[in-house]
Amino acid sequence: MPSNTDITVAQLSCLIGLPDSPVIIDVRDADDYPADPRLIPGARRRDHRTVSEWSRDWPTPGSRAVIVCQRGLKLSEGVAAILRARGVAAEVLEGGFLAWRDAGGLLFDPAKPPGCWRPRSASPAPVAMISNSSRPAWPPTTPSTAGAATPSPRPTTGRDM
Repeated sequence: MPSNTDITVAQLSCLIGLPDSPVIIDVRDADDYPADPRLIPGARRRDHRTVSEWSRDWPTPGSRAVIVCQRGLKLSEGVAAILRARGVAAEVLEGGFLAWRDAGGLLFDPAKPPGCWRPRSASPAPVAMISNSSRPAWPPTTPSTAGAATPSPRPTTGRDM
């Protein structure tokens, strides 16, 4: 059972990607991070030893943060306590990175960005233009009525009923 300063894997997975999602701070140490250098989507790596420095300007007071260490114990608890003292609503991911990974949560490898990602210096891919004449007509005609002017009925969905 999580404490009032913990957040479960299920709770965090529902928040990722929302406009008001918390800032996720990964504070795994130099021994744990290289063993699995992937991150929870949106997470930012920070050194737990320098929290008093980077927390001065970020995250801003009043914001919400979820702190992630390897197991959700010592490192994340300490960083969350410092952030709470600075006015940040900081929670600890219950079970840490290992719980997230073992639950099958999405992970991002910063060394292997997804295929849609390109460095800013790369030129954009060319975009093929589609003329109106190459689009199929709607509604489509059936083969039996291809010569006739009567189109086939539009398929219905649950929303149409």
